[in-house]
Amino acid sequence: MINRIVYTSFLLGASFASTEAQVSTPPNIELILCDDMGFSDLGCYGSEIQTPNIDRLAENGVRFSLFKNTGRSCPSRAALLTGHYQHEAGMGWMTAVDEHRPGYRGHITKNIPTIAEVMKANGYSTYMSGKWHVTVDGAFDTPNGSYPAQRGFDKYYGCLSGGGSYYTPTPVYSNTDRITTFPDDFYYTTAITDSAVSFIRSHPADVPMFMYLAHYAPHRPLQAPKERVEACRQRYKVGYDVLRQQRFDRQKKMGLMNTGDTLPIHQKEFEGGRPAWTSLTPEQQEAWITEMATYAAMIEIMDDGIVEVIAATNEKGLYEITVFLFLSDNGSTDEGGFIAQLLADLN
Repeated sequence: MINRIVYTSFLLGASFASTEAQVSTPPNIELILCDDMGFSDLGCYGSEIQTPNIDRLAENGVRFSLFKNTGRSCPSRAALLTGHYQHEAGMGWMTAVDEHRPGYRGHITKNIPTIAEVMKANGYSTYMSGKWHVTVDGAFDTPNGSYPAQRGFDKYYGCLSGGGSYYTPTPVYSNTDRITTFPDDFYYTTAITDSAVSFIRSHPADVPMFMYLAHYAPHRPLQAPKERVEACRQRYKVGYDVLRQQRFDRQKKMGLMNTGDTLPIHQKEFEGGRPAWTSLTPEQQEAWITEMATYAAMIEIMDDGIVEVIAATNEKGLYEITVFLFLSDNGSTDEGGFIAQLLADLN
């Protein structure tokens, strides 16, 4: 059996089956990438956010506690997809513009193969569902050779851009066909899951599979169905100071931190730092509770989808020869978030 991998900022690792099994049966690989999720935002890394399905992968696999990323979304993705430093791959900055100079083209350079192209050349069927974010923004209307279906993926469903609405994402493509209409109950995280499940179910079981499942969640904007947000609200009413300490204490019990470690000095003691929870007005506290409950709901919806992907893999008879890897493109972000606005108000 090929055990599962879990992550940390994030990567979960796996142990493999016997040497004989490895030689006779190439493993299927399901690479799951989330977006802007913090180091401690999974249950198996100390969080109060409920991620039982990712946690189950961790329990049967390996959790890593050190992982390199570029600190930004598309450079991390370019490095992940090619195995090269982001500047070598042409993605030294973001996809916002092609600067027409080496290292800053806004898309993956054509002379470096993607992991999908390498896997495909070695007999794998290759699938992707979700966020691409390695095509320059100006090429979203017409395929320019850098779309997923043009860079090694047999089937693709998802959005090319780096972020946007979970209810009306744009531009969404099925292979190289643009999708412009969505059902009334559309939610992007669910759609990403559904497409991945459909790819697995139609996959020929006698061919090795590479699946790249790339979620938006929990990237801003913070959006989730109201009932899912309400289900998470109660746990955040104690405030971020208490939750920060609780997460850290759980991490020490898990062995992710040394037992003698202590949290850094509270940020409120630094000029411009985060204020104590008790110093906030009731309105400010309520705003943070809502944001965190929404953020948690987004991760929990993603976790719900991961068990569907695992179930589809099992139904296909592939679970025992599949490696699952889960990681985040970078850590959590406060871009335009609550704390940034709060500090602006205080100043």
